[in-house]
Amino acid sequence: MGESARFVLRQVMGRIRCIHRAPNIQVSSVVHITAAEVRPRPSRDTSHPPQDYEFITIRLPGSGDADVWVTNISPDLGNVQYFLHVAWSAPLDIAVTITVENDFIEIQEFDRYR
Repeated sequence: MGESARFVLRQVMGRIRCIHRAPNIQVSSVVHITAAEVRPRPSRDTSHPPQDYEFITIRLPGSGDADVWVTNISPDLGNVQYFLHVAWSAPLDIAVTITVENDFIEIQEFDRYR
């Protein structure tokens, strides 16, 4: 079974190189990375800033319209590197979820021209 970690990167815009360190990541790990726009969850206590985030719903017009995606996922020993892309005219808060799987069946040989 895979292990997941979720965190928020604040004020992201454009294409940025990211690295996530975790001891369970191996060179042969299968790593899935998702990214989505989030906003601070409204707090009823106005004396303290909100401590957690909620995903932006795309059901409302004009909400969640930013294009957000991940490319070039490259696991290594103890870390994974990737590019995070946020195509929007202003910086956004982005939740990134990284799932690492180390139990999988590997195909040893594959001939794509057969």
